[in-house]
Amino acid sequence: MQVVKLSDCEIYSYNPDYDADPFLENGAIWSFSFFFYNRKLKRVVGFHFCCLSNLVADGFHMDSLSYEEDGEIFDDMDL
Repeated sequence: MQVVKLSDCEIYSYNPDYDADPFLENGAIWSFSFFFYNRKLKRVVGFHFCCLSNLVADGFHMDSLSYEEDGEIFDDMDL
């Protein structure tokens, strides 16, 4: 088994438009992707990092709500 070493790789970052990002998950606050290409081994390794909102982690999805329910969302919060 051969290991892809970072020092032997060309590093590329992927920065798409927010609306066109195929890796973006619902509720993502930010994300970025890196690809490491080892020309000698002809291998590509990809890393995708993403920060999700706590609301999504708690099972709360913005797409499923209507504007009328907004008051109920904030009832228990200290604003």
